[in-house]
Amino acid sequence: LYHKDGFTFDKLVDISKIKLPYEYFPVDAKNRIAYIETSRGCPFKCSYCLSSTTKGVRFFPIERVKEELVKFFKANVRTIKFLDRTFNVNTKRTLEIWKFIVENNINSICHFEIEPILINDEMLEFLKTVPKGMFNFEIGVQTTNKETLRAIDRNDDIERAFEVIKKLKEYDNIHLHLDLIAGLPKENYESFKKSFNDVYSLNSEVIQLGFLKLLHGTKIRNTIEDEEYVFSDNSPYEIFSNKYISYNEILELKKIEHVLEIYKNSGRFERSLNYLSPENPFDFYKSLAEYWEKHGYFNRKVSGEEAFDILNNYVGTDLFSDILKLDYVEKYSTRREWFNENRMNLKAVVASTLGNTEFREKHLAEYKDEKEILKKVKVELFRYNVLGDFEEGDYAVFIDKESRRIITSVKLN
Repeated sequence: LYHKDGFTFDKLVDISKIKLPYEYFPVDAKNRIAYIETSRGCPFKCSYCLSSTTKGVRFFPIERVKEELVKFFKANVRTIKFLDRTFNVNTKRTLEIWKFIVENNINSICHFEIEPILINDEMLEFLKTVPKGMFNFEIGVQTTNKETLRAIDRNDDIERAFEVIKKLKEYDNIHLHLDLIAGLPKENYESFKKSFNDVYSLNSEVIQLGFLKLLHGTKIRNTIEDEEYVFSDNSPYEIFSNKYISYNEILELKKIEHVLEIYKNSGRFERSLNYLSPENPFDFYKSLAEYWEKHGYFNRKVSGEEAFDILNNYVGTDLFSDILKLDYVEKYSTRREWFNENRMNLKAVVASTLGNTEFREKHLAEYKDEKEILKKVKVELFRYNVLGDFEEGDYAVFIDKESRRIITSVKLN
């Protein structure tokens, strides 16, 4: 029930009596996303979150959860998103479900929202063994400012959280998605910049830059006057400014969020960004956003291919163009004007390498004959050793067309 002062609840229904809505789930759901909740509620009291308005965590019967998961696996679901606010709140139950997934999953990706400070050593030991690409973890860091963490009623043991995230990253088998929120109390523009750089240093696959929303019924909604929040009257009640961060600074962060999504979070520029490895990531994306603003790119739709053109023009060196080209040709078949096209004849290079029996047996043995190689493998020429030490020279990179997997690189005479 909703009242002007917040949410109140009559006696909550016994969760074990709630029927999960998968009775008529399709037999074939390839490339589809399925959603499931195995619990309701959250043990934490984050002041901006609606989950903080209810007490305790209630769990659906674990055997019913397993039955529904089997339906998803058999239907070949592409991604299963667990809606639990904090999936790993109960160690024993979490491990039982994780182990069940690993033992029964066919080829679905499972996405969980987790709290890193609740990941113990037993969990870490198990997570080492999870097949690569099966688990996605979304982790709400939100800020690294301890004063802000306390102001929003979050645990301020950021060191422990980072320790766990770093271990998960070392395992290199779990896709990590880290969240930040701009506009929180006690965090100004410079503080948010530090939070951004702290989180970026963890090298997660995705960094989601979100903006505070003053939801009805949450504790933070009662601090509007004290913190001088200016926000939208309409859902989702997102803030425009507060006493710590200005409207113009929020607008600037919106632009940074846009280029962050295109370049970092898309996963299409991994080698290029690793090569750039900016000492101050926030300033890099700020500068890139200013470049977009100057050339009017925010005012129109930019295609995936053009995003490469823009980054090439922004950086503007021959070596970077070659590294960017490698990122590009893994994903697209079209050519760009800025490609450092090698002067050597491509057909001659292919004929020479395919005529080398030792080379074929070492690198192309999975293809049954030359005809299949020509059909399934593409060769790109580079002026730098883009898969090694970046030495200048003539190099050929072999790429499997179907999987986009880089097979090998070879220096040419």
